[in-house]
Amino acid sequence: MDAQISGQFHSTAEVIDISDKIFNSPVIGIKWQDARWFCAWLATRKDLQSSEEVYDYRLPTADEMLQSARKGITEDYEGTGDFLRVVRVTIPSYYQTLINYLSSGRLKDADEETVQVILQVANRVKQGWLDFKDIDNFPCEDLRIIDQLWVKYSNGQFGFSVQKQIYMDELGGTKMYNE
Repeated sequence: MDAQISGQFHSTAEVIDISDKIFNSPVIGIKWQDARWFCAWLATRKDLQSSEEVYDYRLPTADEMLQSARKGITEDYEGTGDFLRVVRVTIPSYYQTLINYLSSGRLKDADEETVQVILQVANRVKQGWLDFKDIDNFPCEDLRIIDQLWVKYSNGQFGFSVQKQIYMDELGGTKMYNE
């Protein structure tokens, strides 16, 4: 709440006073959009990161919620039926700057940082570009991370998967060059 009041956390959630009585209680009744923003804010907190790894935070998938229920972890908290559960995902530390740019809405900087991350992953920083071999051998895991970060922080507006969907569905895309 302090970060929201100071403008570090841009959410439409109502700022409420937290009494000592509820300080360590689960957060209940939060809107989905505010929960997503909270996850984005967590990812920018340097005090929650380690020097070797970066943690990204997200809401659990339906399958993860089902697996939790099978383990005896329920969603029910004092009969409310909903509370905030967050999943921490470990990603390589070289994604920290990209997360910071994306989470603060600095999309031009994030775009430039994405290029730098891609070049770093492909070991092509010195050259400043990729050739076909580099593209063919680019690690799928890094491609997935970059895509998921862009999709998450742009609210589904940007990312490789979004571009592919537009290309295929709306532009009749083909894998053949210049068709």
